[in-house]
Amino acid sequence: CGAQAAAELPLRPRGILLGEPTGNRMVRSQKGLARFRLVASGRAGHSGYPELGPSAVHRLVPALEALLAGPWPVDPLRGATTVNIGRIAGGEAGNVIAASAEAEVVVRLVGDPEVVLGGVRRLAGEGVTLVPISARPPLDFPTLDGFEETVIAFHTDAPWLAPLGPIHLMGPGDIRTAHSPDERIGLDELERGAELYERAARHILGER
Repeated sequence: CGAQAAAELPLRPRGILLGEPTGNRMVRSQKGLARFRLVASGRAGHSGYPELGPSAVHRLVPALEALLAGPWPVDPLRGATTVNIGRIAGGEAGNVIAASAEAEVVVRLVGDPEVVLGGVRRLAGEGVTLVPISARPPLDFPTLDGFEETVIAFHTDAPWLAPLGPIHLMGPGDIRTAHSPDERIGLDELERGAELYERAARHILGER
């Protein structure tokens, strides 16, 4: 929300230093992202008589298996498309045929979002609907001479900030510790990050 609001401000910077945990390397490209729900419908009934169904859960599970199996696009720069089924919910009890079920999915994209979303729709099967939440394609970034470079598999606020000016994506920390009990940034990484931010800012301003 903050990035979207910033994009509406009357700012025209020479460059934007966007901080993300990239191991203090400057990012050449980030993967895109597709977030959606797969919603399955069924008919409630006694589990002793499965013919009273169908079960929404039994419809959802094969759709998720197909989603994980792919195959999905691979890019020489950004690597493979990856799928995460982050949340599953559905049904009432173990002895009841499930009338509804759903899963929330995030796919890290290496190309056009519609290639994957269209594939998911084809794989979903009867009684399973794709409900889009958001979709953003991959994004490439300008880099600066003399900075170590990398490609990242996570998404950032860059698509919303891009209308303001050139974005240079870099920062201390390791994304692999994010969303975990071990999430951290070392003091030495932080100090090095501050030095790199200053050097990058001087570079952008023509003071190198």
